[in-house]
Amino acid sequence: MQFSITTEVDAPPEVVFAVLGEIERWPEWTPTVTRVERLGDSGAPLAVGSRLRIVQPKVPPAEWTVTALDPDRGFRLVSRSLGATVEANHRAEPADTADRSRVTLSVTFAGFLGPVVGWMMRDLNQRYLAQEAAGLKRRSEERAHPERARVTEIRKPRAYREMIDALVAVCREGRGSTGARRAREGVWNRNASATVVPEQHEFNRFLTRLTRADREVLARMLVHELEAGVFETLKVLEEFEVAPFEDGYEGSPFHDFIGRLADWEWPEE
Repeated sequence: MQFSITTEVDAPPEVVFAVLGEIERWPEWTPTVTRVERLGDSGAPLAVGSRLRIVQPKVPPAEWTVTALDPDRGFRLVSRSLGATVEANHRAEPADTADRSRVTLSVTFAGFLGPVVGWMMRDLNQRYLAQEAAGLKRRSEERAHPERARVTEIRKPRAYREMIDALVAVCREGRGSTGARRAREGVWNRNASATVVPEQHEFNRFLTRLTRADREVLARMLVHELEAGVFETLKVLEEFEVAPFEDGYEGSPFHDFIGRLADWEWPEE
């Protein structure tokens, strides 16, 4: 089962490819990606065999491998899990003139369970592809034609920065990290029993049945879900223009949140 989208971009293919190749910066221009981590070759140019861990809202984090790469044109990412293989293709071809591109993004679900998973996620897949194509078009055209970029000096109240940083702190060190820490330790509540907080006693029993590796996966899932919840909340605040979250330094408050999670510095004012 395949989903795809094609769009015209007023930028040459090599510019589009350069934007796509900056994998760690995808969260800057598409809300469909929360974080991208290079596994094993951080800082090296993208190449066949490069491995990534991509975190997205509404779906579990996944590891991807570059299985094909055509310089200045595109590349293919593949993620494999039990019963399913997902292939994501990113391709930029010259359009009617050399300084324009025809960009196609596609995702294909294969394997025993692949078509089922694809069908269940069909609405999300189509929405994500549309958002990614729009963001890629905007970022590529800004890079190809910087003179056209809207120059706006954004100033935000101090409270805005403080609230974003407080959300980051909650995810890293506050109650947001509690669930992940408990999962890694293998004990949810040491005082729970069959009669005292029985629900958390069941959590304890569940954790004891997991291997250390399984508990690490669970911990990452808990962290991801918390970050995704903050991400979605900031999107709603922006949509309803709730001050001071009507916009952000990086375009949207949720982009600023993602940036601060990655230790980006606030811009000088």
